[in-house]
Amino acid sequence: PLLPWGPPDLRRTGGLLAVPAALGGLAALGAAAAGLRRAGVLLVGALAVFAAAATVVEMGRPWAGRGALRMIAVRLRSGGYVAHLGMLVMLVGITASSAFTTQAEVALRPGEWARLDRYVVRYDAVRAMQRGDLTVTEAALTASDGRREMRLAPRHLYHRRRDATTAEVAIRSSWRDDLYVVLIGLAEDGRATLRIVVSPLVAWLWAGAAMLIAGAAWAALPAAAGRRASAGAPDEAISAVRPEAVP
Repeated sequence: PLLPWGPPDLRRTGGLLAVPAALGGLAALGAAAAGLRRAGVLLVGALAVFAAAATVVEMGRPWAGRGALRMIAVRLRSGGYVAHLGMLVMLVGITASSAFTTQAEVALRPGEWARLDRYVVRYDAVRAMQRGDLTVTEAALTASDGRREMRLAPRHLYHRRRDATTAEVAIRSSWRDDLYVVLIGLAEDGRATLRIVVSPLVAWLWAGAAMLIAGAAWAALPAAAGRRASAGAPDEAISAVRPEAVP
């Protein structure tokens, strides 16, 4: 959004890009100093910080135009900025969940526990229930992230008429990460085999998608009004819809 319409002024454009580029570089250096060694992740992170900073810089520039067309320009630009930021949030979520997901398969007896990432998962008991044609077998678990405990119950659903078994995953979601626990099987001695998965920043993907949709919808609202207003407006006023008109 910092690039003007028409031939760019290299000195001016370089000045506008200097701060975002510096912030992106500092973010990459900070992550590398903290121990992150994945070049692809560092590159994506630096680009995301650069693009976010560039969008914020652009949002601080004065709004051109006047009257109804000024309001249209404000809505178009602000909607576009929100959509851009939503795409960046999605990119961060996709990158983090793809690069840093951890998982483990464990076999636990009642009372035993397993640790993965920041979570401790304890196997408490097994429960079986009959619901008509459906037999439900679930593992009662307690998961802790060091601050609070939560109850999870991954289960198997056996449909007698269809002679089919399906698995229901236990999920705990937060802005920081998602915890998934799958019940793989139960042994005769009471042991439960579990697959535990921790995937970071999954919620950021959905938040970014919501921002993208909201920004696009907001920018699209004045489209009809813009066409009506521009039909009777002089060329000088119409150019105000764009941040910078083509010379």
